[in-house]
Amino acid sequence: MAGYYCPTGSSSREPVNKYCTSGNYCPTKSYQPTPCLAGKYCLDNFLKSPNGLCMPGYYCNTGSTSSIEVLCNQGTYCPQGTANTAVQPCPIGTFGPMYGASLYSDCVKCTAGQNCPAQGLASPNPNCNVGYYCPSGQSTPTPLAYICPMGYMCPVNSVAPLLCKEGEYQDQTGQGVCKACQAGYYCDTSDTTMMLDCPKGYFCDVNSLVIPKPCLAGTYNNLLDQTACINCNAGYMCPSRGLTTYTGTKCPAGYFCPAGTDYPATTKPATICSNGKYCPLGTGSQLGCPQGNFN
Repeated sequence: MAGYYCPTGSSSREPVNKYCTSGNYCPTKSYQPTPCLAGKYCLDNFLKSPNGLCMPGYYCNTGSTSSIEVLCNQGTYCPQGTANTAVQPCPIGTFGPMYGASLYSDCVKCTAGQNCPAQGLASPNPNCNVGYYCPSGQSTPTPLAYICPMGYMCPVNSVAPLLCKEGEYQDQTGQGVCKACQAGYYCDTSDTTMMLDCPKGYFCDVNSLVIPKPCLAGTYNNLLDQTACINCNAGYMCPSRGLTTYTGTKCPAGYFCPAGTDYPATTKPATICSNGKYCPLGTGSQLGCPQGNFN
């Protein structure tokens, strides 16, 4: 009879003391108790089949007498009816922070800036490596799809690449810091992958690595990547800022223009030709009157 078992030689369908005890069940024609199947539970005596499935968030060993026998551990999840051999680990790229999880969705995407390289993790590994950035869901501290690009830096635990700031650049991938701009160049955020050429008519010293400075009046620059400007040649004047050549304006007659002259008639009146001297067009220094002449 169901709920009992009948060993060889039994003379009754309900042998004395041969009933199924909790943790077992006895279908019809049982000759011995059958242990409750893993993933199910057998709470009562005289059972012909298990009481039911193990509850969600728990797992049940063979012979279980409770629907909540073992609480599902962190890093795993246990749907209804989970056997001890069928506990599901949270997959790579996720972790399981809670006890008693029952669904795949209870596994959490790996935290941005960290990584989850194995199944069944209760918490993420702490570090995303230098030179990489780790959006959520990463399975390695060095995700090849997220190597730090040129123009950016990725220190440890980066969630996203950081643009190089003004005065810095980065011309390589996979870097944790940006490089300092060098004199003769400038570095702004319009292109952080390289140092930009300091243009003609400007200079880029250690104090002007972000915005090039125009050459001052009296100076010029006809070359790229310079840290200083050149004095206007003697006999010429450079009356405005940012000039790329000195040859455009000769010193006017009646004046002389030493090297570095901006505009003699206004800013440097002392460059008017002196008595006893004469200064034709393009004079760099005063000329003495020839013998027998005067001025």
